[in-house]
Order: sequence, then structure tokens, then C-alpha cells
Amino acid sequence: MAEMRMIAYAETNPEVVIRYHSVADGHANEPALVVLGSLLSGKTGRLYKSLVLDQQIANSVSAGQNGMKWEGYFALNGVAKPGSTPEAVEQALYREIEKLQKEKVNERELQKVKNQFAAENYRRLESRFFLMLQILIADSNRGGRALMRIPSGLPPCRRRTCKESQICISNPRTGLWACTTRKNPKREKKIR
Repeated sequence: MAEMRMIAYAETNPEVVIRYHSVADGHANEPALVVLGSLLSGKTGRLYKSLVLDQQIANSVSAGQNGMKWEGYFALNGVAKPGSTPEAVEQALYREIEKLQKEKVNERELQKVKNQFAAENYRRLESRFFLMLQILIADSNRGGRALMRIPSGLPPCRRRTCKESQICISNPRTGLWACTTRKNPKREKKIR
């Protein structure tokens, strides 16, 4: 499948969304993609540290796996800071994926992600509403009983499987790229 691009104009901050086809919920490779998304996302994630803190070209960034019943997608998102372009954010996202392909994920970083996942799963049990949501989502994917088979942490994810997932999502020819930007750049300057 070839790369598809869409540019939309709206009264919002410029944003880039890049999606890759991935595996369905419950697939053997899904834990590696979940770990990869967690390595990239959050205040301690690689995308935030690089694009928001170091380069200061984005206001917010995220990445993650969304496995559904028949297939899933892996998404990279970035909201450009005023004065920065969505294209700059897009290139920076690609550079971070390339870095992950070249550098090994160390054990400490991998363990941090697993600990965060286990803590999030535990916190979700505190609220009946979020427990209900988990059951509904599990029921729509693999069935409600699948929720009972999910361990408190992620299934074992070795550095090798994380590396394979990075290679899978890094092919730009299989991605879906979308950009939301303001229609009139001159008007954006007046708003600030």
C-alpha cells in the first residue's frame, strides 16, 4: 500500500498525525508495539524530550498502538508550536523513529515502561466507570473474557521484538499522513 497524504484546514493549532497499519488486538506482536508507543509517549518519553523540551518545535506529542478486532494502527502525533511548521514536526518524528532503529532500548527504559503499564492497569481498577470501559472495549475486540487473561503488566517484551516493531512502522511508503493547519497564516499572526 502506498503512502496517502491529507492536508486539512481548520481554526486550530497545526497538527501532524502519522498512522501505520499494525496488528489486531491480542496479536502476538501487539505487546511490542504497546511498549514502543510507551517508550515514545508521555512526559518521560523520547518524543516529548526531543520535540517539546530540546528542539521546542511542538506543544504536545504522542505515539501508540490501537489494536482493534480485525486490525490495528500505530500512530504518531505532534502539535506544532506557533512559529513552527507541521512539516518540521513530521521530519522530527521520523528522525526519532530512525534513532530508535539505530540505538538499542536499554533494560532500564524497558522496565520503566513495564512498571508504568502495571501501575496504570492497577489505577484503572479504582474506578467502576473505567472498569466498565475496559470490559466494554475488551468485549468489542476479543471478548469480555479476554480481560481476565490480561496480566497486571505487559507480556514479556524483549528488546529484539521492540526492534522488529520499529522496523515495521518506519517504512514511510505504508503510512497515512494527515496534517491539520490554519487556512490563512497571516491571520494566525493577528490572533497571537
